[in-house]
Amino acid sequence: MNAGAAPLAGLRIVDFAQFVAGSYCTMMLGDLGADVLKVELPDAGDPYRRQGPEFVGGEATLFLALNRNKRGIALDWKRPEGRSVVARLLESADVFVENARPGALAKHGLDYKSLSKSYPHLIYCSLSGYGQTGPYAHRGGFDLILQGEGGLMSITGEDGGPPVKVGAPILDIGAAMSGLVGILAALHQRETGGRGMQVDVSLLDFSLAALTTVAQSYFASGQEPQRLGSASPQFAPYQAFRTADQSITIAGTGNETLWGRLCRVIGRPELIDDPRFRSNAERVARRDELAAIVESVLITRPHGEWLEMMEQEEIPAGPINSLGALLADPHLRERQAVLAMGGDDRAAVSAVAAPLRLNGATLPIRRYPPRLGEHTLEVLAELGYQRNEIERLARGGAITCP
Repeated sequence: MNAGAAPLAGLRIVDFAQFVAGSYCTMMLGDLGADVLKVELPDAGDPYRRQGPEFVGGEATLFLALNRNKRGIALDWKRPEGRSVVARLLESADVFVENARPGALAKHGLDYKSLSKSYPHLIYCSLSGYGQTGPYAHRGGFDLILQGEGGLMSITGEDGGPPVKVGAPILDIGAAMSGLVGILAALHQRETGGRGMQVDVSLLDFSLAALTTVAQSYFASGQEPQRLGSASPQFAPYQAFRTADQSITIAGTGNETLWGRLCRVIGRPELIDDPRFRSNAERVARRDELAAIVESVLITRPHGEWLEMMEQEEIPAGPINSLGALLADPHLRERQAVLAMGGDDRAAVSAVAAPLRLNGATLPIRRYPPRLGEHTLEVLAELGYQRNEIERLARGGAITCP
């Protein structure tokens, strides 16, 4: 897929975001072909530029992971002359993305209420911990805190054990994708309505959305869900099981045909008609008893043998991969899930591709994450600034160029 064929080619995004949620959202817009202009303060830039512990070629891996397919502008938008550049940027922009605490940009005239008056076409996406309204709106948002406050940690961990967070910033990524969906919906609406709108996304809202099926059970029963390790409150057997060498996951329910196949594969066909396990509801009620029976068989053979047998019988099952094993998986290699990023004088690194394919093609990496201010001159020239104007902005500290 070339840049001209990219679905969002021609759209301009002014990116005031930093950290994970905002930066991943704008990176996805860039992956889809939009012209993403990452605006950073000149002195320090995005905090993730300096955030270790890992660096490649002197550049922090956190920054590299979240900022490909963007152009970089070093601009002090807190100064009046810097805000005049922002104003020129917004004249040609379709979308403005920020993840400051609600109200923080208002004193600089960069909040939605202010900008929508001058740029009624502008779509303004705000990503925050708690949203733009409500008594907690002023709080900062961190994935760990919201996993706890948002209920996710209350159901994650082993039965009887302490609460555990998901090992990746799942709420940040989920909020980023929600922001992307909202932006695309707003762009579609603008085609007919002619006006922009504000997209308000929060980590807390996404945490609740992730609990949709669990919450529906709570609405019906009033019973608080418990931590079940890898098991499910709705299905059984549906969890991780030990084998002779390593654990695997098995989804051996969902319908009675599937349950019957699993019983036969593990050599326990009598369990099909066992009155304790005749229905999914009965199996869930006796989840621990059933798991012990199933696992007592599985530990007699290595995981590879079981997975081969289950695949032959079309029973959903899989290994519990380490990240290294996942990255080496031939299926992901075939789908180009990991791409090379580098060139010129930048260190060559691998990067995780966008999690979608268009007409079978992986979204390409067109640009390495920008150095601080790498494209300042280029973008200002596109906006019509003359050389003497650019030199004046640089002397005054409003911009910096590498």
